[in-house]
Amino acid sequence: MFGFRRKFFSGFGQITFLVAGFLTTLVVLIFFSLQFLNSGFWNREASLIKELSLKTTPSVLANNPQNFLAKIFASPKAQFNQYEKREVSFNVKKPASGSVDRFLLPLPGEFFELKNNQDSGSIEPGPLQKLVISEVLFGTEDSAKEEFIEIFNPNDFAVDVLGWELRKKTESGNDSVLVSSQKFFGSIGIKSYFLITHPDFQDKYGADLVWSSKSYSISENNVIYLLDNFSRRIDLVGCGSAFDYEGAACSVPESGISVSRSQNIDTDNNQKDFVFSQSSPKSNFIAYVSVSSPPPAPALDSTGSPQASPVFSLAPSVVSTPALSPPVIPSPSLSPTSEPLITPSIHPQALLHPQIIEIQFGVEENTNADFVKMFNPNELPLDLKDYKLVKKTASSGNETSLKSWRNDGTDAIISDQSYFYWINSSYQEKIEELQQQGIKFFANSATITETNGIGLKYQDILVESENW
Repeated sequence: MFGFRRKFFSGFGQITFLVAGFLTTLVVLIFFSLQFLNSGFWNREASLIKELSLKTTPSVLANNPQNFLAKIFASPKAQFNQYEKREVSFNVKKPASGSVDRFLLPLPGEFFELKNNQDSGSIEPGPLQKLVISEVLFGTEDSAKEEFIEIFNPNDFAVDVLGWELRKKTESGNDSVLVSSQKFFGSIGIKSYFLITHPDFQDKYGADLVWSSKSYSISENNVIYLLDNFSRRIDLVGCGSAFDYEGAACSVPESGISVSRSQNIDTDNNQKDFVFSQSSPKSNFIAYVSVSSPPPAPALDSTGSPQASPVFSLAPSVVSTPALSPPVIPSPSLSPTSEPLITPSIHPQALLHPQIIEIQFGVEENTNADFVKMFNPNELPLDLKDYKLVKKTASSGNETSLKSWRNDGTDAIISDQSYFYWINSSYQEKIEELQQQGIKFFANSATITETNGIGLKYQDILVESENW
C-alpha cells in the first residue's frame, strides 16, 4: 500500500510540476505581449495601413489585399521608415456617394513670394494731389452739431480720395479721427467741392460724406487737417488758440459764421487765407443757400418768349412758340412747334458776395470825385439789405459807414451779373454818366481818401476789402 501511495504522489508531483511550468510560461508570454503592444508597433502598422490606403490607388487593395499587407509587414525597417516620413493630409469628412478621392497639391514657393511682396507695402506713392480746405463751420446757435468741412479741388483733373483721412487736434494737441480711411471714399471733380458734415445734417446740406461717428465733433480752436492714402498731409487749418496752424492762426468766428478760404488760394498762412463769411457749403452734387424769397419770374419780350437772362425754377418748363400767320403745316422740319426752356440744376445755388472792382479817391479837379465800383457775380438778383460799405481810417483804425442798404427795400436788389456803384453825391459828372448807361448807383455825401481802407461787410462780417 505504501508502495502504491509513493507511486501516486510521485505521479501527482510530475503533473503539478508541468502545470506550474505551463502557467509560468503563459504569464511570461502575456507580460512580453503587453510590452510589445505598448511599444506602439501595432498602432504604427494600423496608421500605416490607413495612410497607404489614402495614398495608394484603390485598385491595388481591391485586387490582392493579403499580398499587399504581407509586403508591408515584410518590409525592412528602412522601408518602413520611408512610409512613416511621408506627409499625409486626412479629410475626415465622409465622402458623398460616388465621389472621387482628391489629393491636395502643395502650392509653389513663387505663390508665397508673390503674396509676401503684396503684403509688404511695396507700392510707391504717386505725386501729391493738392486739395484745399475751403470752408469750415463750427456750429450754429441752433445746434452745435450743425458743422461741416468743405474741400475744394483746384486741379485740372479729378482727384480720387478713396482711403484718405480727415482728422483734428484739440487745443491741447490730442489727436483724433473725424472720417477714417476705411470710410473715406469718393472722387472730387475738376474745380469742384466735396462736403463733409455731422451725420445729423447730411440731408440738409446734401453732404458727400459724414463724420465716422455721431459722437465726433469740431470746435473753434481745433486743428483740422487732411491726409491722403499714404498719410501725407494735404492741408491744415487752425484758428484761434489752435495747437497747430499754417503760418499764423485764423481768427475765431462767431457761432453760425464760417471761416472761408478767400478765392480758394493757399499761401500756407491761415490768417491771410481765411476770412469770415456767411456759410455756403458746396458739395459734388449741390450748393446750399438759404433764400428768403423765390427769384422773380422771367420777363417776356414782345414775342412772348423768355428773355436771355437766366431763369431759376424747380422743374423744366415748355414755352410754346407763337402761331405764325399764315399757319405752318407740321412737317419734319428742324423748327419745333415748342421748345423746352433750358434751366439750371434744380438744386439751389450758393450766393457769392459782391466784389469790389474799382475805387477812385478823387481827382485834382474835384476832390469829391469819389466812387466804389462793385459787381454782383451771381446768376441771381442779389438783395443788399444785409450788406454795408465801410471805410477804415489808417491812423486810428476807426470804421465809418459809407452806405448801408438795410432800409432801401426793393431798391437794394441788384440784377444778376451787374455792376453797381457807391458815389459821392458831389460827383455830378459821374452820376450823369451812370444814368445814361442805366447802371444802378447809390449816392450820398460821404467821402474817402487814399489812406482809407474800403470794406464790404455782410451782417457785420468783412467779406470783401481793399487796402484794409
